[in-house]
Amino acid sequence: MNPTKENPGLAAGVNETGKNKESETTLPQTVPANIGLQNTERFVSGLGQYHSNEPGAKKRKPYLAVTLADIRAMVDAPPSVPKENSRWFIPSTLPSRTFDEQQDNGEFWILWADLDKDPRPLAEVADAVLDDIVDLHDFEVYASRSSRHDYQKGRVFIPLALPLSGADWLLCQRVFNDKLEALGFTPDRKSEGCGQLCYLPNRGEFYESHHMRSGALFDPLTAWHDEIEAARTQAPGHTPRALAAGDIDGVNDTVLDYMAAGNWPIYGESHDGRKVYVECPNAGQHTTDTGESATTWLRAGTNGHPDGGFDCKHEHCMHIDTQEFKRLIGYDLHGFDVLDVSDEEYNHVSPGAILAKKQAAAAIEKAKFTSGRDALEQERREHLKAENARIGEGEHTIPTAEVISLETAVNRFVFLSDGSRVADIFAPHYDLALNDWATTYAASTEMAPQPPKTRPDGSKAAMPDRETPVSRLWTASPRRKTAVCRTFKAGGPLMLNDPQGRRALNSWKPFDRTTTVNDTTAAGLFLDHITYLFGADAGRFLDWLAHIEQNPGELPHTSWLHIAKNFGMGRNWLASVLTRVWAGSVAANLDLVGVMSSGFNGQLSRKVLAIVDEIREGGRDSQWEHSEKLKSIITEEHRLVNPKYGRQSVEFNACRWLMFSQHLSAIPMEKTDRRIEVVATEALPKPPAYYVGLYAALNDPQFIAAVAKVLVDRDISGFNPGAHAKQTGAKQAAAKASQTPTAAWCEMLSAHWPSDLITASDLFFILTGCEPSAGASLNAGHRRTLEQFGIVAMGTPKRIAGNMVRLSIVRNKDKWLDADSDAIREELQKALTSLPNAREYLDECAAE
Repeated sequence: MNPTKENPGLAAGVNETGKNKESETTLPQTVPANIGLQNTERFVSGLGQYHSNEPGAKKRKPYLAVTLADIRAMVDAPPSVPKENSRWFIPSTLPSRTFDEQQDNGEFWILWADLDKDPRPLAEVADAVLDDIVDLHDFEVYASRSSRHDYQKGRVFIPLALPLSGADWLLCQRVFNDKLEALGFTPDRKSEGCGQLCYLPNRGEFYESHHMRSGALFDPLTAWHDEIEAARTQAPGHTPRALAAGDIDGVNDTVLDYMAAGNWPIYGESHDGRKVYVECPNAGQHTTDTGESATTWLRAGTNGHPDGGFDCKHEHCMHIDTQEFKRLIGYDLHGFDVLDVSDEEYNHVSPGAILAKKQAAAAIEKAKFTSGRDALEQERREHLKAENARIGEGEHTIPTAEVISLETAVNRFVFLSDGSRVADIFAPHYDLALNDWATTYAASTEMAPQPPKTRPDGSKAAMPDRETPVSRLWTASPRRKTAVCRTFKAGGPLMLNDPQGRRALNSWKPFDRTTTVNDTTAAGLFLDHITYLFGADAGRFLDWLAHIEQNPGELPHTSWLHIAKNFGMGRNWLASVLTRVWAGSVAANLDLVGVMSSGFNGQLSRKVLAIVDEIREGGRDSQWEHSEKLKSIITEEHRLVNPKYGRQSVEFNACRWLMFSQHLSAIPMEKTDRRIEVVATEALPKPPAYYVGLYAALNDPQFIAAVAKVLVDRDISGFNPGAHAKQTGAKQAAAKASQTPTAAWCEMLSAHWPSDLITASDLFFILTGCEPSAGASLNAGHRRTLEQFGIVAMGTPKRIAGNMVRLSIVRNKDKWLDADSDAIREELQKALTSLPNAREYLDECAAE
């Protein structure tokens, strides 16, 4: 879809008949024209963030109303007004800014997203929304006020076919943002609040908009059924309130938004807008009246106050700092439900938990670094049991600082000289900078002997022992365990050399299989679903999964691509099960294209499985730019892990790949590919009750343990990790669909060109569709594809009809590399005598 800027008609790529110009696919008719969101629904709206009609607001003003037609008019012709007069709305017909009231009683008709961090061009946003989120249903995309041409912030609206309750709308918002993240965008999660203000178009220095207005309205409860049900099982009974909006000029001030929503009195602001005059929470102690401007909130972004700050001129308020002010106005509790828990429960832990902690501490004391992997895992589990006992006292108990002895520190922690970091052998995947680690255990001290003091006469005086931080004693201890860096080798020992030969701590954690499985038949739900998704290939796929469980460090040569024609098959459920079976070792929801484009691959660190939820990287020439990277990232023996934040490391690659797509042209795939197993299914989704049963089992530990047990016990003696992927019909269809135009022409050239030789001008015309001009040449993609089809250039030009001509060999390379000039001219004549148009000739041959 090409950008349509400030155009009130249909988005580019869609014509007036309601059909896509490229595919001529009729637009979806989700609901009859007289049903769904009409222009009569009036959404609550206001001007500026202080506009509130809530009880407690200093200056109450009735709310305004806005319709979908009004919003679309603003998208097409946005106003340009000062930020304090910016128009906002909440996509609910309930006239309220109160989060809880909207969640309980609101009627929501629009989903929206705010893309203000690391934004991509709005045209890309519109393409992604149209193709991968709403599937040709109506939407609006527009630039926000602080957008620039080189930094295109924007918002997305999706009008709905049917209204949503507050609870369902929150789930849909969460899934919407999840889908945007999966496509490589970074939505602001504050939109997942029922009272969150959404600012309507307000032209800044840059403005652009895109839309689809065909009348086809989106029904997320149907289209996203699986994802919503999964989110519903994870959602609490009542979602905590989000903060009010404050991003109207590039800086969020959530404290000010909280007060402006009617939670604390505001009297006005300074002429430059940097200071907001508020009521002092200590006003009862003021001895003089210095006016409403005496107490101020300094806006976030003001010099020295990146998150905002409090200031009061009265002497009695000198003790109130910003943190105390937020506590006094109730901001610290904002967004949390009030819990009926006694102070005693917060301040005391049961004797059982204390005993469990002491028992674990005793086990840790005995955890010697050289005890072996099995003993280490047993001690690690004892440590986790103690943590679970403390957590079991109630989710509201705030953990206190852990106190350790020097002996514990010597046996449990490893100093990493690369970067001066400290790793915990109970959690080797996680390390801290030495200073941060010392601060974490600052409460841990021991009495340490001190050197004697030398008197003036030369005699020695004994000095008393001194209380010394354990971190300092550990750092200086000759018994301290030391390595150079961290690495990862699935199934490997705790200490080993990394691929570069450096002594390293292995961050691998064996799978926890301590849960007793009473009945493995509980895994039947999983096995049946695998059969439903993979059909005749289910057995081979289960062998592949079992190999992960039984031989995690042995990387097979194949990955899997599952292509489903229909939505709502339950593949996300499968991903969720595998994520739980190998908890901590699965890169779920991986943005594969983003990883290959950015070079940041930290999400793949320490993983034995990567799951790509939706991929479409094949088909066009430009999309094959990542093809070689894809081959490498799947099969490389060692991986340089380059996280966006943190230190690089080198790991032994053990990561398998499971990719899901709706498209045959999912990834670039050559016909001779040996790496990707492909399964394609046209099966219809199961009834809703089936998926209710699936997701009910998802959070049952016995079910997950049963699945793991099935994989542990499965006989994989016939599985060959070095075997090539099978050339199934689905794989051939996927390879054909992902073929680039250049590859298609090369294939026709190899099969139908009448001569073994071809001139450079004919070759250029066939591959590009253009007559060659001075200085024109084929690009690297063309040359790579020619090489794949065995079409090679002759070393030196040949004289043909009095002109020096460059030639390429289409077939029989060995014959023509040593041929004489007469034979070459005779062979070339086969193509020169009967081809008015080379492309038309090949098209006709292929059609026959």
